[in-house]
Amino acid sequence: MLQLCPHLSYHVRSLTLPHILSNDVYALLTQIAWPRLHTLSLYPAFDHSPTRDNINTLISKASQLRKLSLSFQSALDCDTLYPLLHVSPSSLEVLTLQVSIKARSSGSCSPKLALPPKDPSTYPRIRELIVDNSWNVLEMLVDARCPVDLTHMHTLQYCDFASEAAGIGRPLEKMFHVAEPALRELHLNISDPWMADIDPSSLSRLAHLHVQYSSGILTLLSKWPAQSNLSSILFHTVASKIALTAEELQEAAAAATPLFVFSRTLEDVVLRPGRFPQLTTVTISLNAWSSEEDAQEIRRQIQALFPRLHGKQMLAVHF
Repeated sequence: MLQLCPHLSYHVRSLTLPHILSNDVYALLTQIAWPRLHTLSLYPAFDHSPTRDNINTLISKASQLRKLSLSFQSALDCDTLYPLLHVSPSSLEVLTLQVSIKARSSGSCSPKLALPPKDPSTYPRIRELIVDNSWNVLEMLVDARCPVDLTHMHTLQYCDFASEAAGIGRPLEKMFHVAEPALRELHLNISDPWMADIDPSSLSRLAHLHVQYSSGILTLLSKWPAQSNLSSILFHTVASKIALTAEELQEAAAAATPLFVFSRTLEDVVLRPGRFPQLTTVTISLNAWSSEEDAQEIRRQIQALFPRLHGKQMLAVHF
């Protein structure tokens, strides 16, 4: 249709190609102008240079692009990522980079290709960054050679439960340091050892933290800089792991079960004087649907598990 009526592309604001396409399709898309395209989502395979070149050309033609989402099904390295960001317009604000589990071993940050000179003031100013399944991508993004500006980033989302690499916290800490002037919202979905390994010293200005309800978060919050700006913490979990009847709660307290000890320790950490003076809300977000009657009962059970937070009207339970 776009071939027959190329003027239609002037009205396209969002374009999603939900699976890997042949290079012929990408070549066709490069022949079309995209002056009003704001959102572009691709699932590219960068196995062949012509495909990489056509995707880069497509992105360069979207001069008003605001959101770019790429799900990589094949190896991703600097020679793929940097040229892509180099041609991205300065209007780009939201960047999502997802890497297939099968391709997660990629991540070389020794570019072989020399990019043309570009004024750093024209780099994309990313305000929201979402990275899934590859700490290597974080390392590439914080490298000084990466043609992107992260100093205006307000929100960072990072998810990686499959990584077995040691020291995953280092790339995250570099990212925190680069984005420190503007970073206000952080979403972390990583395994316990890596959560506990993170140094949060660059996060004193952070306002909102979203994490999994796990033992690693206690270590992270215990290391949080004093007098921070954190105003809300949201924990993701499931009701079966945290909701206890009155009888079960009494038994848990008597036996000092890990769940009971964790809840009381969490209250100690977040309510410690001077650590989180701006904190107003601790939210338990349950990843399950419940009837209204069940939801009310689960809410009461969780309130009983965190009596001090509930008493201070700081506890919220969302379904």
